Amino acid sequence: VSSWVTHVIVSQPTHEDRKAVLSCIFRVAVCCWNFGNFNTAVEILSGLKSDKLKPFWLSLSGKDKLPLLDFLSSSLLTPGPTQEYKEAVERALDIPHSKVIPFFGTFLRDLKTVFNGMPSLLVLPNNDTQELELVAQFQGEDHFMSRVGVGGIINMKKIEQVRQVLDDIRAFHQHAEHRRKELISSSTSEP
Repeated sequence: VSSWVTHVIVSQPTHEDRKAVLSCIFRVAVCCWNFGNFNTAVEILSGLKSDKLKPFWLSLSGKDKLPLLDFLSSSLLTPGPTQEYKEAVERALDIPHSKVIPFFGTFLRDLKTVFNGMPSLLVLPNNDTQELELVAQFQGEDHFMSRVGVGGIINMKKIEQVRQVLDDIRAFHQHAEHRRKELISSSTSEP
């Protein structure tokens, strides 16, 4: 989708045609945001932010700039989930008939952050020190944890954060299942 967006704009013969196509594509991105299709909105924004479009963006005057593009970019194309994105997801999930499509990259990014950023084991303090030691020693190219011994315990905070990400995924799945059941029940009840 990102490549297609870039290609459609660049392939237009005139500057006015490129602006017209940009306007149409941008309206699609805004509709995707409003309807809860966040994955497509991110793909469209990624295409609009392509390096191939830099000369086109530089050629636009101030009145042609799209302030909503900056809002969507700052909401969707950030390293971490923003408050605007969280609120938009909640709004979309509150619409029972809406087919909400999250940007799955956020789930992968969040899981990667938890797995790489937190130790898996805590070493219990011995009698000499009263501090907990965090252990995250990866061995070899397969990055399996090395054995610590009997003094280590599982980092429950890490497990809780992974569970939170999985609960977020489950919320989208439950919404889709509820929507599917309502569509089936409404189609069977019609005369």
